[in-house]
Amino acid sequence: MIESNLLIWLFVLGLGFPVLNLLLYEASERLLKKQHPLALALSRLRKYVLPPLALLLVVRILFRIASTEPSTRVLETLTWVAVVLSVIPLLNAFLTTKKTSIPGQIQVPNLLFQTIRAVVILLILYRVIDGIWNVDLSGLVAALGVGSLVVALALQDTLSNLVSGLLLLIASPFKQGDWIEVNGIRGQVADQNWWSVTLNSPGWEKKITIPNGALSKATIENFAAEGIWQCCKVSFSYDDAPDRVLSALKTISVGFEDDLNYPQVYPYIDSFGDYGINYSIWFKAQPYGKYYLYNQFSARIYYLAKRHNFTIPYPIGVQYNYECKDGIPNKIPNGAENRFQEMADFLRSLPYLFSLEDTKINQLATKAKYKSYGSGEFIVQQGVEDKGFYFVYTGKVRIFTKIRQGDNHEVSSMIRGDAFGELAIFPGEISPITAVAEQATEVVLIPAEAVMELIESVPKFGLEFSQFIEQRRKTVAFLQDISSESHHTTENNGKVRS
Repeated sequence: MIESNLLIWLFVLGLGFPVLNLLLYEASERLLKKQHPLALALSRLRKYVLPPLALLLVVRILFRIASTEPSTRVLETLTWVAVVLSVIPLLNAFLTTKKTSIPGQIQVPNLLFQTIRAVVILLILYRVIDGIWNVDLSGLVAALGVGSLVVALALQDTLSNLVSGLLLLIASPFKQGDWIEVNGIRGQVADQNWWSVTLNSPGWEKKITIPNGALSKATIENFAAEGIWQCCKVSFSYDDAPDRVLSALKTISVGFEDDLNYPQVYPYIDSFGDYGINYSIWFKAQPYGKYYLYNQFSARIYYLAKRHNFTIPYPIGVQYNYECKDGIPNKIPNGAENRFQEMADFLRSLPYLFSLEDTKINQLATKAKYKSYGSGEFIVQQGVEDKGFYFVYTGKVRIFTKIRQGDNHEVSSMIRGDAFGELAIFPGEISPITAVAEQATEVVLIPAEAVMELIESVPKFGLEFSQFIEQRRKTVAFLQDISSESHHTTENNGKVRS
């Protein structure tokens, strides 16, 4: 009578292995279509491991050939070699050194990844040499001990970097992609291997390699994804009230919210210098954005100073004449051009004001103000009350409105003489559009009170102004309706297609 154990093994070899082979084939094919790295591991397991393993079981169990026989040892060695060929892609399927979106795959430092692979291969190699071929490795270990001492003395620095790398891996003070600073060197971790850590420095377009030995002795500051606090500095005259300056400086980050880790900047008074009050404007951003944001904010400070009539003092003796307008000192450097006539001539050339007499134009010119904006600065914001009626004097302004789906839709591009901000005459009414300077731009701002006086005193102007407001409202409403219909059409088409 055939032994029950033998029947079980016959069943496993006759039915189990073919079924397992079929399952591995189907699984590898499905994963291959999805370009999953596990497909290679399953394919190698089916092709390289199953055949020698099945043959080894036949020899050992059915033919009862002892494990000490050369044929059995050769088969078992081939099986373990096949296991090595399958384990490496299996590790690659579950561990990676790069960012990935594959489910179940874990991102690890390159040093840990290489260590795991080396340990697995060495363990299998030890199993083959010591367990299958019964080779005594004690003498080899002793020889390696003496040799290792000699090598260690000769390669102190290299081994120091290796050990330091392993310790850094265990401590995990940073990971790939983090921004770190080491002894004044700042960069983004691009790679970590047995010997060193490589940092990318995008601002200077270079790579920095730091040996693990030096890294282990240094103070490491890890910014991760939180960004770092940075600042740009500026000085304004003692005649510029700090509360007005601080309030104005808070606006320089408008439009840069996506580049900041905090959506706003924080201006502070640094000190009282010899020539003016020194201010620091702090912002939190990723280190790679430092130079870009610093340049943009510095440019905006220049135009902000012109708009608010702040004085950036020179570190030399400069004399200023002072006038007061609405109780606020108006600083004009000696020899500055009187722009009243320039303003009056510009207003007189506007078709919106053709119905006004020269006396009215001159009165309006005394109340109008020039305002300067840099490229990308917001002049008017949708959802915020207008400060007055604007005319483009120089440069170019882009007007857009946010449609119902949250996207920006361009209304028009404005050049010299074009107007916006008409809803300023209605207290509490918010602007339906956003106006952004496309380049260095100067606009003329007429206060809402001055416009109201003209509407009340010149009926024809009031009628024309009302028509202008109604036309602008119709244009914005039309664009929003068109965008909304387009969005619904796209959604419906998508539903039909699905």
